[in-house]
Amino acid sequence: MTRICYVIPTLGVGGTERQLLTLASRLKDDYEVTVICTQRAGVLGDKFKENGIFVKELGLSGGWDFRMRKRLRSLFKAHRPDILQSFSLFA
Repeated sequence: MTRICYVIPTLGVGGTERQLLTLASRLKDDYEVTVICTQRAGVLGDKFKENGIFVKELGLSGGWDFRMRKRLRSLFKAHRPDILQSFSLFA
């Protein structure tokens, strides 16, 4: 199965986050979908999980957090996504 990984700072109530929820929910039946939040999942995090989408929080501070590279590398090594898409400047 093809693995898709989305990287986004948070899953707040914004437009991008809602679009990602709709997209991931429709893709989950045909693809393995993972969402990595560089900060925290936010209020929509539970909605993703209810739809069967794996959500991982890195708990980093906003902006340029130098720990992000190491944490993402280990997640990508374990997950091995076929497709990777990021949202926002700091993701």
